[in-house]
Order: sequence, then structure tokens, then C-alpha cells
Amino acid sequence: LPGALERARRVTDNPGAGRNRSRAIQIVLLAVGALVFAEMIRTADHARIAAGLAGIGLFFLPIVLAEFLFDLLCTFGWLVTLPRACRPRGMRLFAIRMAGTSINQVTPSLTLGGEPVKAMLLAPEVPLSTGLASVIAAQGSFMIGQAIMICAGLLMMLRLIDLPDFAAPLAAISFVVLTSGLFYFVRLQKKGLAPLLTALAGIPLLRSIKLASLITGAEKLDICMSELYGRRPGDFILSIGFHVAARIVSVFQTLLILHALGISAGVTACIMIQAASILLDLPSVIIPGRLGLHEGGRMFIFHALGFGTGIGLSYALAQRLVQILMIAVGLLLFARFQIQPAPLRRADCESSP
Repeated sequence: LPGALERARRVTDNPGAGRNRSRAIQIVLLAVGALVFAEMIRTADHARIAAGLAGIGLFFLPIVLAEFLFDLLCTFGWLVTLPRACRPRGMRLFAIRMAGTSINQVTPSLTLGGEPVKAMLLAPEVPLSTGLASVIAAQGSFMIGQAIMICAGLLMMLRLIDLPDFAAPLAAISFVVLTSGLFYFVRLQKKGLAPLLTALAGIPLLRSIKLASLITGAEKLDICMSELYGRRPGDFILSIGFHVAARIVSVFQTLLILHALGISAGVTACIMIQAASILLDLPSVIIPGRLGLHEGGRMFIFHALGFGTGIGLSYALAQRLVQILMIAVGLLLFARFQIQPAPLRRADCESSP
């Protein structure tokens, strides 16, 4: 595993003079998150947390199975973005996604460090430009699934909870910003990256970045993206459907955890918890595993919903245990990919964009 992690670090690191400075900032943020996490544990009601986690033990297997189902649905959401001739057989794509997701969790790279890893692990049997295009498209549909959950949760909060006067305008602004960002993200993919890079390369202040060297690769990527959006829009819609279904599974996983903690909550409360969790997790993506902010965010959400901060911390720790298990499985799969011979590319995939 240490060798595999070192190779993953080399893949996800960005070259350049600013790399060491960026890494130092991320290490400081990780240290701050660890201190916040330690302080929350120190001041928490240890007896209450221990009792809650003891209850989780009886439900741990169903909770983990729900997490695997979430990942499986997200894998299907990625699979359908690939051309039919290039779709891997069996569970290989599921293993690749788990490996890449684990890299996302352990590297301070805006939770995107594992995305190029996914494309590279897929590259032996799928052209790199095709694999990278599918990763980008799947990430887009994943974000749309998140946006749908956030919007549903915000609407329920505004309707069912007595929020401060500024909450409604803030929710409206969040909705507009979120939907606008997703719209332009998908629009950029449909229009292509090469025209944007060509325009940027013509700006005198940006000529030193040597964007022109990236244009050729972007043109290949654009061909693959246009093939998806132009010829197979139904596959992208299906990808969104799989990611929405994954979000529904996460709601029922929340229901399981709350039941294990002895909390009687309905589906509506679980949707609000999921929506608020996604929203609060967005600013913490620069910290590996969102250490500290993940736990603090859940405590804030549960306090706002009237469940109490202790239940929020117990819920966060239960999620953290599942996350550690999934990361361990993903890293083991990543290590296995380093020693396992890659499958040969199918002849019909060679001619795909």
C-alpha cells in the first residue's frame, strides 16, 4: 500500500513552483481540522457517544451495504457515459471507481485527485481521451444529483422549519448560484474546452502558461464529449437518474443510522439532513476527508433540526467509520491494479472517439 499511495500522489500532484506552497497550506488546514476534531471529541458526552456507537454495531452491516449500493449506482452512472463498445465487463469499473474515490478522500486536491486516477486505470482498455471525457461527464451528472437533493432539502426546510428571516433569500441565492454553476459546467462541456483554451492562449498575460500545448489534447476530449451530448443525450440523462437513485439510497442509509442511534425520524428529516450535509461539505473539499468540518457540520445540522449536537457527532462518527472502511477497500483495490495485468482493449473500442 505505501508504494501504491506514493504512485497515486505522483499522479494527482500538480507540477509547478506553487505546488509546495499549496501543499503546505493544505497540511496546515488538515492540522486545524484535526485539532477541531480532537476538541469536539474532548468536550463531547462520551457516555452518550459510546451508547450510540454500540447501537450502530447492530446495524453496521446494513449501513455498509447501503454505502456499497450507493457506489454501485454511481458506477452505473459512470458506465452509461462511456460509448457502448468501450464499457468494461464485470465489476472492473466498480473497482476502479472505488480506487479513485479513495484517492479523492486521502489527497488534499478538492476531492478531484482521484478523477484522473480513474481515467488512467481505465486507459489500458479504453482510450485515455474517451475515459477522461466519461469521468468529466459522470462528475457533472453526480453534481446534478447533488443539486437535486439540495433543492429538495432546502424546499422542505423552508416549509417545515421556523428559520430566520434571512434564510429564504439565502436559500434562493444558493439555488441560483448552484443551478447557474451546473448550467455553465455542462454548457462548457458541450461547447468544448479547445475553443476556450484557444481564446485564453491569445491573451498576452496568459501566454507564459503555454496553453497552446493543451489545445490538441482538449480537441480529442471535445470530440468524445460531443459524441455523448450530441449522439447519446439519453445516456447522460440516464446517468443523472442513477446518481439521483444513489442519493435516495443515501437518504435511507441516514434513516438506518438514526434508527440505530435510537432517533425516530422520517424520510423528510433524512432528506433535509442529506441536503444540508452536501451544502456544508462544499467549502471543506480542500481538507483530506473533511476532517473536523465533517463532524462540526453534522453537529450544527442536528442542532438546527432539534436532535442535539451529541446525536450529530455520533452520526458523524458512524459515517466516518463507514468512510474508513470504504477507503481501505479502495486503496487495496488500487494496490491490486498496480500488480494485476490490465485487460486488452477491445478492437471495436479502438475506433471509438
